[in-house]
Amino acid sequence: MKLRGRLGALEEREFRLLWFSRVVSDFGDRFGTIGLAFAVLAIERSAAALAYVLAARTIASIALFLVAGVWADRLPRQRVMLASDVGRGIATVAMAVLLLTDHAEIWHLVALAAVYGAAEAFFGPASQGLVPQTVSPARLQQANGLMSLSRNVTAVAGPAAAGVVIALSSPGWALVVDAATFGVSAAFLLLMRVSFTKPAKQTFLTDLREGWSEFTRRTWVWVCVCHFALFQFAALAPFFVLGPLIAEEELGGVSAFATISAFGGVGSVIGSLAAIKFRPDRQLVAAFLSLLIWTPVLGAYAVAAPVWAISALALVAAAGMNFAGTIWFTALQQHVPQHALSRVSSYDWAGSVLFTPLGFILVGPLADQFGAADVLYAAAVWTVVSSLAILLIPSVRNLRRKDAQPEGPRTDPLTATQVAG
Repeated sequence: MKLRGRLGALEEREFRLLWFSRVVSDFGDRFGTIGLAFAVLAIERSAAALAYVLAARTIASIALFLVAGVWADRLPRQRVMLASDVGRGIATVAMAVLLLTDHAEIWHLVALAAVYGAAEAFFGPASQGLVPQTVSPARLQQANGLMSLSRNVTAVAGPAAAGVVIALSSPGWALVVDAATFGVSAAFLLLMRVSFTKPAKQTFLTDLREGWSEFTRRTWVWVCVCHFALFQFAALAPFFVLGPLIAEEELGGVSAFATISAFGGVGSVIGSLAAIKFRPDRQLVAAFLSLLIWTPVLGAYAVAAPVWAISALALVAAAGMNFAGTIWFTALQQHVPQHALSRVSSYDWAGSVLFTPLGFILVGPLADQFGAADVLYAAAVWTVVSSLAILLIPSVRNLRRKDAQPEGPRTDPLTATQVAG
């Protein structure tokens, strides 16, 4: 079905505001991610120190994901996202001040990363539930593709700019940029006007149980989340911990890592654009086959390949990862009822990262014991085996995209009252 206008989902005001907020904030996140990693390494050059900071952020998020899902179904979702932006902005400012005044220690960064993670927990479930409320049904996958684009187009210029800022000044200034963008993002969210009807009053535990029931009644949902949990533990945790360390020790430092990240950003853009254009019928088959191409970049890091080779493979890997992610979010939004979507999404977010902190904590000791290369080889093998094995499950293999409904104003029987951002 052709879209009425050339801008597609961006023609719809509420989605346009939501998308602009993500573009600004995601640009800052690229500064923050690289700034935090190299701030840790500047204080203490060890995989364990970086792992502790990343684990603190993730553990805090996991602890609050389910709470966040309930509140994102109870309150206007853009307000929940706004509160998340404010909380993350405050934590980032505190980290920047400590770094710029030379008072930062690893335990400071661990504590503030935990505060950041706690605020971050509320963003994902609210955002995933909000997207279908801002666009017509026929534009849903395109809207998810554009949301992915907002996360990833900034990855082209963001890491390169962060590398320049860090090289000319310090990681603390990268965090200053990140903090400022949270304020701009919050301003866009304040302008949104999205329909909302307050749900019937019931206890928090009842809301939580209803979300669990919606999550478990669909086999393909909980099986895929289990896969994501093990994938992040066995494949992504080694990548995020050992990637910066290998870049620092064997590839030339921050400039090499920024280059690889920038190429990954290009790949992310390609994957997002592919998701806007292509709508596969068997959604999860397409998603898990796309994850397979994450494997080569793990092997390239393992052998400390030239920066240009790792960069090229990072481009391909990121394209597959982002295409798969967009398809997964669209599948959830099409097959899960809107009134429970944030709660189901919270189980998705919590489950997907459940073992990631353990992965962060174990990667350092395992790399010390067996070597970084062997840990990365094991991650590559797991990626291939798990992504093929899950397609043996009928409900995963046979899930099909719902036919798009006719275009028109986005309506929902559960939403009627207009509320301000």
